[in-house]
Amino acid sequence: MKKLKHTRINFAPLWLCAMGFFLIACGGAPKTPPSVTAQPGDSARQAVIDAVQKARAEAEQKEAEEKEEQKEGEVTAATPEEILIAPDADEGTVEGQLQLAAFTHRPERDIHLLNAAQMLLDQGQMEAAETVLDVLDLVDLEHEQNARKVYLRARTFIPKRHYTRALNGLGQAMREGLLSNGLLADIYQLRGELHLLRDQPLSAALNLMRRDSVLDGEAEVLANQHHLWRVLLSIDATTLEDALSRHAGPLEGGWINLALIYLDHAADRHTLNNTLGAWLAANAAHPSARLVREVLLDRPTAQPRRIALVLPLASRFGQAARAFHDGFLAMHEASSDPDKPEVAVYDYGADAELAGTYYDLAASEQADVIVGPLGRAAVAAISSGGGVRLRRPTILLGSADIALPSRVLQLALDPAEEARAAARRAFADGHRRAAVLFPATPHGRRLGDAFVLAFQQLGGAIADLRSFKNRGGDYSRLIRSLLHLDQSRGRMRRLAAALGEKSFKFAARRRQDIDCIFLAADYANGRIIKPQINFHRGHDVPVYATAEIYAGKPDPALDADLNGVRFGDMPWMTQDAGLVAGLRARLQKNFAGRYTLLDRLYALGVDSYRLVFRIGGAWPAQWPGVSAGLSLRKDGRVMRTLNWRQFSRGLAVGVGGP
Repeated sequence: MKKLKHTRINFAPLWLCAMGFFLIACGGAPKTPPSVTAQPGDSARQAVIDAVQKARAEAEQKEAEEKEEQKEGEVTAATPEEILIAPDADEGTVEGQLQLAAFTHRPERDIHLLNAAQMLLDQGQMEAAETVLDVLDLVDLEHEQNARKVYLRARTFIPKRHYTRALNGLGQAMREGLLSNGLLADIYQLRGELHLLRDQPLSAALNLMRRDSVLDGEAEVLANQHHLWRVLLSIDATTLEDALSRHAGPLEGGWINLALIYLDHAADRHTLNNTLGAWLAANAAHPSARLVREVLLDRPTAQPRRIALVLPLASRFGQAARAFHDGFLAMHEASSDPDKPEVAVYDYGADAELAGTYYDLAASEQADVIVGPLGRAAVAAISSGGGVRLRRPTILLGSADIALPSRVLQLALDPAEEARAAARRAFADGHRRAAVLFPATPHGRRLGDAFVLAFQQLGGAIADLRSFKNRGGDYSRLIRSLLHLDQSRGRMRRLAAALGEKSFKFAARRRQDIDCIFLAADYANGRIIKPQINFHRGHDVPVYATAEIYAGKPDPALDADLNGVRFGDMPWMTQDAGLVAGLRARLQKNFAGRYTLLDRLYALGVDSYRLVFRIGGAWPAQWPGVSAGLSLRKDGRVMRTLNWRQFSRGLAVGVGGP
């Protein structure tokens, strides 16, 4: 009699676990942006449940067919290769990974569950990820899989601020045996982030150094080194010198020595270049050698002899222009280069239309590089006509709506770009449905529009968009409406009327379809609005803002009202040690605007001086400026990678990550 082969699957225990997960948690990642706080009737969850129920029914039908066929032939046991796989399971989704888990045996099943947990964490669905990890706690995993579970569990500890617990778990997992390079890279990165959250930048740097040695891809190595370098530059020289005595090995010692060189000579690009060149000659095999060659060393195609600053010094923007001027000239005066260029200053005053005239004058007087003008209107004035006027190497200090000629760079403190950065950060943090609050002014609308467009382009959804009058005071009506508390009270009144109850116990419930808020407000309005969001039951909704939310100087008493707000700002404003502290001590002896909003323009002047010597030369993937990590797009725009901070106890503290 003919032998027929069939597969027999006993997946009932896993089915119970999976269904427990679906009924308790929020059921995966739909293709459209989900709400992190999905409700019990959520259609996305039901779709996942239906998909797994369908797969279960197919398996049961297959088993019934097998019993029927037993009457006609002998059934043999299935081989591992013949295990049934869930039909049409998309491995790139949470649903697909859970379906695959339901139709595979261990250890493949455990890998699929780990994949699902990681996807949920990446999407910000923390509770759902924890539920999957709880299922995995019930079984013994292989060493690599168990270490990965510990890594994922450690990620869930970050929102709870259980940093020490997370570090202890990761350390134990690493001590128990060999791990793959991919998992080690993830663990070292997470350990670095945890140490930064604990304000331990040296420990973070040491973990990033070790991560460097287990990375394979060239792009990953370079990105890790950029992150490591930013961390090293945030550490004061005394701490680094002490660390050098304890970590004198070639790997750690080389990185620390390099950072000390940079900190010692950052204000003097001539001496810095010479010293870095000597270090590179002696340490050509060190992992950081490429960073030195491609990023840290200035390699101008030609040394400029004359630099022109074209600024509106005698105007209502005069204070801002003077701050930029002071930062630029402070770097120039600190240079020990005997052949450093001459700097000439051209003041075009209050009329932005005159910026073009003064630009032409600077060009006619043989300026090799022109820096300026400052501001959108002045940049528009000189770029009218398609940039024909821009015939000299130039750094434009404002947004230009033209195609930039070669050897022309655009660098600006653009709040709209900061709003776009806030959208990218919110999306990276796992948020998918945002509410937006912005002032009813042209500037406020520009920020709101920038966030909305960037967030939607990433795949996020805007659940609500509200403007407010930028005058301070009581915003409670606006916030109640934004959070749908008025609708909640309306439902209560209708219910009370239906029940005939005169006294009705009620607690208003805010809407659950937003998982973050973008607040386009300055520090004065922010200090009023954020406490009112908290009061109206929005204390658990993450709030993102631009650098305008920070006054520029630590003020715990007043900024306690901003606790929980995340914002991107420049290292110059948010770090008080390392490179920033050293440059402040060297350059800002007589600057009256220190620790004010003008300080951001001063930092832009510092960076612009260094950029003069990079026009036309090789440009690195990212350059470590004090106003941001700087990178050059193909169209000539210099992009700024900000430091991310969060107010905690009234202080702007690091939140980890780039």
